[in-house]
Amino acid sequence: MEVRVTSPTSPALASLHDWHFEVDFEGIAWAILDREGESQNSLSRRVLEELGEIVAAVEAETAAKRVRGLVFISGKPTGFIVGADIREFDDFKSEKAVADAVTQVTALLDRIEALPVTTVAAIHGYCLGGGLELAAACRYRIATRDDATRIGFPEIKLGIFPGFNGTVRAIKLAGPVAAMQAMLTGSMLRAPVARGMGLIDELVPSKHHLRWSARKAVLQGRTSRSPSFMKRLMTMTPIRGYLAKQMRQKTREKVREDHYPAPFRLIDLFEKHGGAPDRMKREETKAFAPLMVSETAENLRRVFRLSETMKDLAPKGLFKPLRAHVIGAGTMGADIAAWCVISGLEVSLQDLSEDQLKRAAEQAKALFKKRLKTPVEVEAAVARLMIDPQGDNIPRADVIIEAVVERLDVKQKIFTSVEKRAKPTAVIATNTSSLPIEDIAKAMQNPQRLIGLHFFNPVPQLPLVEVVRAPDTAQEWIEKGCSVVTAIGKYPLIVKSVPGFLVNRVLAPYMMEAMRRHEEGMEREKIDDAAKVFGMPV
Repeated sequence: MEVRVTSPTSPALASLHDWHFEVDFEGIAWAILDREGESQNSLSRRVLEELGEIVAAVEAETAAKRVRGLVFISGKPTGFIVGADIREFDDFKSEKAVADAVTQVTALLDRIEALPVTTVAAIHGYCLGGGLELAAACRYRIATRDDATRIGFPEIKLGIFPGFNGTVRAIKLAGPVAAMQAMLTGSMLRAPVARGMGLIDELVPSKHHLRWSARKAVLQGRTSRSPSFMKRLMTMTPIRGYLAKQMRQKTREKVREDHYPAPFRLIDLFEKHGGAPDRMKREETKAFAPLMVSETAENLRRVFRLSETMKDLAPKGLFKPLRAHVIGAGTMGADIAAWCVISGLEVSLQDLSEDQLKRAAEQAKALFKKRLKTPVEVEAAVARLMIDPQGDNIPRADVIIEAVVERLDVKQKIFTSVEKRAKPTAVIATNTSSLPIEDIAKAMQNPQRLIGLHFFNPVPQLPLVEVVRAPDTAQEWIEKGCSVVTAIGKYPLIVKSVPGFLVNRVLAPYMMEAMRRHEEGMEREKIDDAAKVFGMPV
C-alpha cells in the first residue's frame, strides 16, 4: 500500500469549516471535528454535509487502496459530540420534513458502517445522542477513563428517542436490556460503565492516549466483539415481548404516556421490530418523525433551553467550592449534605442532636449506595461526610448552608456566630422557605453577605435551587451562590426575597383553588387525581 500525507484536493474538502481532514503517512484518514465559532461540537446541517464530503473522499481513497482506516476525533479539548444541534430542531414543521432529513443522515451512517476499512471513534468528554449514533456506526470505539467523559442517549428528555438508527446499533452492541435502559432513562454513563455494557470497546487513561490507541486499532484492524448469544437471544420472541412488558410497566410508574409518549413509542418499536434490524431501522424513522414535531417535544426543547440559560447564571471560573458545612441534620439538611458529597465536595454536618446526626449519616449512606456505582465510590463518599456537632469545620468551609427550624431568632443566632468564624471568601446561605433574608441578616455585621439557597424536597431528585437575594444583598455573593449551585449539578434561579420566592408563589394559586373546591364539596381524591392528570407528579 502506498502511504503518504495528503492535503484535501477537492474544492469541497479544501473549504471545510467544521472538519479538518487529512490522510497520514500510514494511510490513516483523520476526520477531526472542530465546529467553527462554537465551544462544543454538535451535528448541524453543515457538519453533516461536510461529513458527507469526507465519507465520499474516504470511499474513493479506499477504492484506490490509499486509505487503510478512518478515525473520528474531536478538535475540542473538552468533548467529542454532544448530539444533534438542538437549535435547528424547530426548523422542522412537518413529519415529512423530519423523515426526509433523518433518512439522509441514516444513509450517511450506513455508508460509514459499510466502509471496507477499520473505522474508529476516539472519544473524550461528552459523546451523546447523535454523537454516540455516529460512534456506533464505526467498527471500534475508544474512550478515555476521564471522569469528564460521558456516554449516553439523552434524547428521551427532549421528547424523542435516537433517530439515526441508534436504537438498532445500541441494541446490537449492548443487548436489549442495557441498551433500552440507557435510552429510556437518558442516562449519561461513565466510560467504564459504557464499556461494561458493550457501547465502548477500549479505555485509555487520558485524551493524550487517544491518537496512538486509535492508530494502533486501525493498523491492527480491530473491530467490536460479536454480540453474545444471550444478547441475541433476548431480541427473539417471546422473550422480547416479556422484556417490553416489563419496560412498559416500569416506565408507567414514572411518567404518563399522554404527557411523555416517547418512551412508550420506543418500547413499541423494540417489541414489534427488535428481532429484525433492517425493518427496525425503517420503522424507527416512522416512529421518530411524529415525536419530533409534537407539542411535547417542542415544550421539552423550551425547558432545555431555559435550563441552559440558568446554567449560564453562574460566571465561569469565578468560584469552585471544595468544602461545605451544613447546619441542621433534619430531612433537608441531611439530603443537602449528602448531595454535596455525591457532587464531590467534602462536607461537615452539624446538629445539636446526636441521634439526628446518626440518622442523617445512615440516610446519606443509603443515598450513596443508590447513586454511586461501586463499593469503592460509596466508601469514598462516606469518608467525605464528617459528623461535626460543634461546627469545628466552619473556618475551613467554602460554603456554609443553614437548614434548621423556621424560627427567626434561631437562625439569627446561628448566623451571628457563623459570620465570626467563616473565612472571608466563604458563601453564607440559608435554606429558609418562608423567612425574609433581610430579617435573618439583621443580626449580622455584614448583612449584605447572606443569601438564600432554597432547595426543594427531595433534594436528590429536584434540580432547581432558588438563589435568594434581599434588597441590599451584594452581587458578588449572588454570583458565588450560583456557582455553588452549578458545582453540585443543580440549576440556579435568582429570585427576590418576597413571600414564597418564585416556585411557591406559582404553586399558591393551585393550592388555593384546590382548597376552594374542597370547601365546596369536591372530594380530595378527585382533586388530587385531576392534578396528576394535569401533569403534577405528586
